[in-house]
Amino acid sequence: MDVDRQEPRRRSGCWVVLAVCVALLMALIAGLWAWDAALHRRLDARIAANRAKGQPVTFDEFLDRRWQAAPPECSADAILDALWELESVGSGEGERPGVIDEFDPPNELGVRWSDERRQMMREHVEARAGALAMIRRAAALPVGAYPVDASGSPWAIEMRYLPGLRQAARLSRRAAVLCAENGDGRAAAEYTADGLVIPRSVGEWPFESEWLVGVAACWIALGGLEHSLALCEVPAESLTTLREALRAIEGESRLETVLIAARAMGHHSLVEASGSDLADLLFMEFVDRWDTKEDIVILIYALAPIWRIKDALFFHRLMDAQIDVCRLPLEERVEGGRRVGSEVETALTEAGAWRYPLTGRVLPALTMVGEEEAKLIAHLRVARVALAAEQWRMAHGRWPDSPGQLVPGILDELPSDPFTGGPLRWARADAGLTIYSVGLDGADQGGISWEEAQDFSDCVEQPHDIPFRLLDPERRGARRATFREEVLAAGLLSLQKLEAFGFTEERLRGLGFSDDDLHRLSR
Repeated sequence: MDVDRQEPRRRSGCWVVLAVCVALLMALIAGLWAWDAALHRRLDARIAANRAKGQPVTFDEFLDRRWQAAPPECSADAILDALWELESVGSGEGERPGVIDEFDPPNELGVRWSDERRQMMREHVEARAGALAMIRRAAALPVGAYPVDASGSPWAIEMRYLPGLRQAARLSRRAAVLCAENGDGRAAAEYTADGLVIPRSVGEWPFESEWLVGVAACWIALGGLEHSLALCEVPAESLTTLREALRAIEGESRLETVLIAARAMGHHSLVEASGSDLADLLFMEFVDRWDTKEDIVILIYALAPIWRIKDALFFHRLMDAQIDVCRLPLEERVEGGRRVGSEVETALTEAGAWRYPLTGRVLPALTMVGEEEAKLIAHLRVARVALAAEQWRMAHGRWPDSPGQLVPGILDELPSDPFTGGPLRWARADAGLTIYSVGLDGADQGGISWEEAQDFSDCVEQPHDIPFRLLDPERRGARRATFREEVLAAGLLSLQKLEAFGFTEERLRGLGFSDDDLHRLSR
């Protein structure tokens, strides 16, 4: 009898437990639904606020705005034609870009190329005359849109364009320095001006990768200009044209649009992309690896909408802060970007990077683009002042005593150092004149450049300034390097690579290479 009485009680107790579990599950679902709805409302409010500012938020909105603004013919199309022309050049012996690039490290300022290197560069440039002509044509066209239509997919961007841009910039620099080697300052200035068009050719396609490649191409052109001026004199009218081009590039800074585009891409990934697409984006080896905790976290993240919305809110909040920094005066942007970067680092450290997987992967890099913009603007400004000082020297037969002598005769006003808000530094030495910015650390290192400051035995960047150096006329091109000196300074060349250019061991010995040198190159 007792057993018969206990059985209904057990059944009743099971039903009670089941009912409680169901109620708790429903409460949990309701709570998650309410939480998800609240997060979406907060995200929608932030998106609406940005749209009210006239900013595109989704990737489709960004594409619609961009393609409506694209001109029918633009410099980007001509640059792309030039890149195809570059690729069409035969890749026979000595023609591989990776090999010729290793001869690129410039000699000491004012030191001419060796006869062997000059011949090598002359053949290289002449073989690519068609590409150089197309780049020259691009210089006469309006700056326009990126020439590859990525509207079908945000990930379908033609990446060959980017390394091609760098090659085109290097080709223009080689042509400029080659002209300067031959004493043709006017032609050197024209090739430099062509090189400055190349970074502008990305036009209204300002994603971070394109923008950073454009920055690198601009640095390449400025480096070529500095070395060209250290080899020969450039006519005053050419210097004026170059100064105007440098000022135009500074005025076209697109960092705010770069960040708005990055926000649109991030929004697509966090809110609109499918779980499988997001998993591939976050962890490219996801399909082949299932044995790590990171794989499991990414899989759950890709399928968990609340987790993604929390990440999206965090991402939007910090991206909005970074975009707001772009509207600050130039001298305040670097510090403002560092504040946002510090906030990102603190949040990821305290909360754990696993809570914000996409934001943790994207934002730390994006907070650094403001520093890259400031470094580029600093380099553009010191180059402008240096060109003005060179014009003053040509008119008066000596260097100006102070930058104030350049205003108002040559410059309308003196540009400031973007890192301090104060004047650019001005240093007169026995060899010539150096105009420089103090750089990111804000400390005056006496005009030392990045190349001079670095100790390549470690990966720690040493303090340095951002200089543009001008040599006294009698020191320009006063010495010619030996081929041995250039090869050993390059550091990356090998006997195999040198043989691709026809430099056998026997020929190298004839050029002064010792057995120790050849042994070093054979490693």
